[in-house]
Amino acid sequence: EIKGPSSMEKIAGLSPEVFGHAAKKATVYKLLNDKHIKSLKGWQTRLRTGRTLTPPQMSYAEGLLRELAEQGAIVRNSQDGDKEICDQILDALGVE
Repeated sequence: EIKGPSSMEKIAGLSPEVFGHAAKKATVYKLLNDKHIKSLKGWQTRLRTGRTLTPPQMSYAEGLLRELAEQGAIVRNSQDGDKEICDQILDALGVE
């Protein structure tokens, strides 16, 4: 059976901009606490400087991104003008 990349591998492959955008969405929608937002911004910086996320960071990121999706900040056909980034996140999470 052929398997594609796991959601963790897909999360790890997201661009730094995706994490920065998720932090902005969390702030605008008032969904995550400051620690979570700081983590998203930190991963943006980490990826920009060529480093990768550790497995615990990937798991944490997956949880935060999933929470943003479940709370309605990240949706398909987003009306916020960020459809492409939202779709990237939802694809990584395996959400239709």
